[in-house]
Amino acid sequence: MTSRTVTPRQPRTDVSERRISAFIYGNVLVLAALITLSPDALQTMRGFVYVLGAGFSTYVAHVASHLFAHLLRHPDGTGLAARLPGELRDALPIATSALLPAAVLLTAYFGWSEPELCWATAIAVMLVRLALLGPVAAWVAREPFSLLPFLAGILLALLIAAIALLKVALTH
Repeated sequence: MTSRTVTPRQPRTDVSERRISAFIYGNVLVLAALITLSPDALQTMRGFVYVLGAGFSTYVAHVASHLFAHLLRHPDGTGLAARLPGELRDALPIATSALLPAAVLLTAYFGWSEPELCWATAIAVMLVRLALLGPVAAWVAREPFSLLPFLAGILLALLIAAIALLKVALTH
């Protein structure tokens, strides 16, 4: 049995940890990309491409860094080909973090909605995704339902928003 195999009685923490980490990482960088956009950028394809590019480039960098780390442990490349599908799958939350916000931004490009509203909605989508991570993590850990994971998710969303703002402040 590999570390990626999950049975009904086995905790899903190994796989879940990597995917939740990728989810948070992708959402931080996509949120930071959204924050830097101006409504004018949404009237062209620039905003859409920028957000998708943030998600895709982060996904590729994440997978490459994990494969490189594997090569440091196994310089002869042993197990690298077998590891690639798992790394691609576990990093998917990074790539998917950009999809819904980018789709929202497209509505401004097509003129279906006001750019300011689209921008605010895309940011709200990111914050809701992050706020829902608390209940999802509780479900993955097979914890009984309670209000605490919801509160933890809201706190996480606020923390991630602060981190994204810090990234923007330091890099733009």
